[in-house]
Amino acid sequence: MSQLVAWKDSFAIDDGLIDADHKYLISLINDVLVAMRDGRDQDEIRRMIGRLRCFARLHFDREEILQSVAGFEERGFHARRHNELMIQLDEAFEILAEEEPADRRGRSERRRSRSARMKTLFYGWLHAHIVREDIKMRPLVPRMRGIWSRFPPLDGTGPDLARAAG
Repeated sequence: MSQLVAWKDSFAIDDGLIDADHKYLISLINDVLVAMRDGRDQDEIRRMIGRLRCFARLHFDREEILQSVAGFEERGFHARRHNELMIQLDEAFEILAEEEPADRRGRSERRRSRSARMKTLFYGWLHAHIVREDIKMRPLVPRMRGIWSRFPPLDGTGPDLARAAG
């Protein structure tokens, strides 16, 4: 699969749990973008976005717990930003819900437009989430490392994501 959104070393927060979550988040985003680019079934894409949404919520919850334990002063603001990002992710469902034009050319143009809008939404989402907000947690990584072992992996294999994506 081609990568439409790529992990960059400048995204690194902790070389551990948070970065692993972010890398998996990027892989889920790529799955959605590639499926849209390839014209896959809308119901399948909705399920993929649902999985992305479940993962994002679990990741945000974990991140907020880590922030609380580490004494991150901006955790209230950060939690509000997480909620705003979830609302933006809900916009992805709205983009997919737009009615398909009847003619073939119109469908093709709509598909390209949707794909471009989703890519813009996800790029903005990642930039806001990782580059502008999460980067502020770097100084607190030593405090957070002590509780990492209490969290199962959220790479699609752990029980939390499987149960949430149901």
